[in-house]
Amino acid sequence: MTTVRIAHAEAHFDPGPDGTTAARRILVVLADDPGRRAMGLWLPARQAMGLWQIPGRRPRDSQPPRPERHVPPGDLPVGEFTVADLASRLLGAAGAAVTGVDIDELGPGVLAAQIGVAGPAGIRQVTAPPGSALALAAALEVPVRVADALMDRLAVPVTGGDAVVGAVRSVLTVGGRSIAQ
Repeated sequence: MTTVRIAHAEAHFDPGPDGTTAARRILVVLADDPGRRAMGLWLPARQAMGLWQIPGRRPRDSQPPRPERHVPPGDLPVGEFTVADLASRLLGAAGAAVTGVDIDELGPGVLAAQIGVAGPAGIRQVTAPPGSALALAAALEVPVRVADALMDRLAVPVTGGDAVVGAVRSVLTVGGRSIAQ
């Protein structure tokens, strides 16, 4: 497995059958910085919309303090509260934590993610759609790994200054190597 970082997530707007334009897919770029390569994944917007919004978010420890609000004990905190926050609280209440996300293929062109969960019963793997698993990994700041064979086949070399821009350009060009779901 190759450890990668979520380098870029970008919504692509396409016309629908009724003529309206909407974000129907998200381009996600995973960068292998030590290997100087990156790969692009086209994911359905419904699966990866949360991911598109996360990479620009500040790390949890650097969030500015929220102003105190008077809420009854036990109520949810006021302000930004995401599904990932809820997942983190639920896992914490059960004495478990997400340890990482592994991306691999189930078959030709069919991706799946395994979310590692460590808890009282040991380490378990939970299968999930790649976009949802990557959004969770980004929100919880856990490692993301891609199967070596998948990286070897789909990654493009990245040279020069901005790895993300180079990877996005190579994926967007006709004939660029990416997996479309």
